[in-house]
Amino acid sequence: MPRAAIGDLPLARGGRLTDAGVAYQTWGQRGPEAVLICHALTGDQHPADWGPAQGWWREIVGPGKVIDTDRSFVVAMNVIGSCYGSTGPDPNGLLPDGRPFPEITVDDMVEAQRRVLVQLGVERVALVIGGSLGGLQALAWSGQDTLPVRHAIAIGAADRLPALQVALCHAQHVALELGLAHGDAAGGLRAARAVAMATYRSEPHFEARFGRNPAPAGRRRFAVESYLDHHGDRLAERFSAWSYLLLSRAMANFAWDLSVGRDTRIDLVSIERDWLFPEQSVNSLNSALRMLGVPGGLARLETEMGHDAFLAEQNALAGILGTLLAQAQAAPPAGGAAGIAPRNRAAF
Repeated sequence: MPRAAIGDLPLARGGRLTDAGVAYQTWGQRGPEAVLICHALTGDQHPADWGPAQGWWREIVGPGKVIDTDRSFVVAMNVIGSCYGSTGPDPNGLLPDGRPFPEITVDDMVEAQRRVLVQLGVERVALVIGGSLGGLQALAWSGQDTLPVRHAIAIGAADRLPALQVALCHAQHVALELGLAHGDAAGGLRAARAVAMATYRSEPHFEARFGRNPAPAGRRRFAVESYLDHHGDRLAERFSAWSYLLLSRAMANFAWDLSVGRDTRIDLVSIERDWLFPEQSVNSLNSALRMLGVPGGLARLETEMGHDAFLAEQNALAGILGTLLAQAQAAPPAGGAAGIAPRNRAAF
């Protein structure tokens, strides 16, 4: 697995990572332009058909797909603080020198990614795209000015989490902290995941799939409880409780400054029945961006699923993305951003 050494990384909330590294994956012929794919909370650097998640965007990223790895130099990275190869906390939540792993922000993730792209010879970013926490990264990328970004697409993401969702994140953090304090990191992670999964799916989805049906014999009382247990068990097998706590806090603390000048086209994709980043929040951000004169638009992923539709309904999302990319390629470059000639109308 490729891993880039990015040196010492000062962090926005204080402290630094010493001799930090970022795990990444690339596709296509390396060149001065790149497409950057950003993953969600427990994702990894393998959106195509490979990796622990079996390619979490395999219907979107690949040869001949909407993000066409035959036509573009595509890069995906594991964020710092995660547990899939980039610098993150050890099993005790510590740095290699024994100090507690410091708090990180979405801006820190973006700065680490920027350093890797520079090492890869990238001079401008044709597209940065992601869903959920990946969408926050896409927004943050559009606000930095050291590596030109032509186009950002944020899916199921907004400039900040509403208060109720911050409260639900806090409930997850309490569960994680209690588990870690009592030597039961897996138990804390399972409890946190149960709360999170309730925000990733919609009420109609839960009702149609589970209702108040009983669980199989010997399991929890209700089928929906068994479902949440199953997802908690799966996550505990593959992810770090410390990483989950760090990244979830970064997500809750994210507050994007719209007053920063930017030369990036920004498209937003809201998700019907999204409870984590409600459509109202995405719509409000879209209105604010257009009032500021930022080019771009708003699309809607229609679904009964809720927030997780950006992973679960990839064919529908691919159609939306194809339209947004075609519109962006037909439009003049945003502001002073570097113009990037499209290779075809609907694929990067």
